[in-house]
Amino acid sequence: MSAERHDNTPAERREAKSSSLRGVLGRKGEVLAAQHLESLGFTIIERNWRSPRTRNELDLVALDGETVVFVEVKTARTKTFGDPLGWITPRKRAAIVMAARAFLAGWHKTGSDFRFDAVTVGPPDKHGQWVVHHLPGAFTWDEP
Repeated sequence: MSAERHDNTPAERREAKSSSLRGVLGRKGEVLAAQHLESLGFTIIERNWRSPRTRNELDLVALDGETVVFVEVKTARTKTFGDPLGWITPRKRAAIVMAARAFLAGWHKTGSDFRFDAVTVGPPDKHGQWVVHHLPGAFTWDEP
């Protein structure tokens, strides 16, 4: 009995490669974002935290003093697709808020302040340095 062979189509292979490259780029952006926040005095307490119930992910969870900060990181290699901050859609914000609620439900410090920040990373400048922008309070619980 022979095993059935399933070759991916060229389009499927391109998509898999693209997805893999996006993952590498995203991880690089998250590392650079965490380093940037730490240089500002933040303490990173979680990376890629997933809600056990909804599976929604928080890229970074940090402390800014006593404030819990949920950080969405967006990374771009080029300016082709516009400002990465614009990629945080209402649907994505809703998923982040759901994950933040789940995180806070298990947080051991009651009454903590919290906020939602965004960090955009890239594209590299003319010297090859990635450009990192931090936007505190990028959105709130209530934004659609």
